[in-house]
Amino acid sequence: NIFAYRSTDPHALYTLDDPVGPENDRYLLQAAAAAPLRIAAWGTHGALHHRHTAVLALLAAYPLAALGTTQHGFPRHPLYLRADAQPRPYPSA
Repeated sequence: NIFAYRSTDPHALYTLDDPVGPENDRYLLQAAAAAPLRIAAWGTHGALHHRHTAVLALLAAYPLAALGTTQHGFPRHPLYLRADAQPRPYPSA
């Protein structure tokens, strides 16, 4: 998750001063380093506080994939995907 705070209501992120948290980037880097495949899937809410841009820069050394993109180019969240969605390269920073 690109935000440390998680909720079934993504709009809850907008009520917080710091939905990212102090250690989230460290955990993202650890997970990216260990994963054979990195799926970007933050949806449109990843734009909150320009977090998507920060995460793309943070993970620039790793190839990313997505299971689809929104009309604005954000990687689709799995909740809104067909079960047969396949990973495709996702542009990095």
